[in-house]
Amino acid sequence: MPARLIATLRQRILGAAILALLGASAFFTVKVELHRRALQQTADGEFATGQSVTVVAAIDGDEVSVADALGNRTVVRLLGVKAFEASRNDTVTRVYGQRAFEYLETLVGRKALITLGDPARDPSKRLLAYLELEGADGPPLDVGLHMVEDGLTVVYTQFPHAREDVYLGAETRATRDRRGVWADE
Repeated sequence: MPARLIATLRQRILGAAILALLGASAFFTVKVELHRRALQQTADGEFATGQSVTVVAAIDGDEVSVADALGNRTVVRLLGVKAFEASRNDTVTRVYGQRAFEYLETLVGRKALITLGDPARDPSKRLLAYLELEGADGPPLDVGLHMVEDGLTVVYTQFPHAREDVYLGAETRATRDRRGVWADE
């Protein structure tokens, strides 16, 4: 085959591969957004700090759907943490995005207390809150802090939050002890 034909063929294959990756990324993004909307709160449900909720579903590595005792649902964006995207091409971030999601899936059916942020909702109408698992013994477990301690997520510092210093301390220890994503550096 002439070199020019081979070069053209390679360009077309590369172009097709790029289009396939872009299509897969768009599909995943749309799928997550549709799932989030399906789990979003009905208009009449109000949620408050200290309220007990049940975790209904994990949406991604830093979002869950919760329901109150009356069955009102909302999506909670965990305050103070940022999970990696499970759809990323980078192997390490994809793996830890998936692990964060899988951890949140283990919470389905568990009771938790919510502590609202300020503001309480983001522009996407997600509840911005800390989620604390109710335990039979001992104090509630701060889900976001636990995920940072295990290296499943990083501390999200773009918007200041009340527990930022505690979370940053946990991230420093996770980095030092090479836990989770920090073990793969």
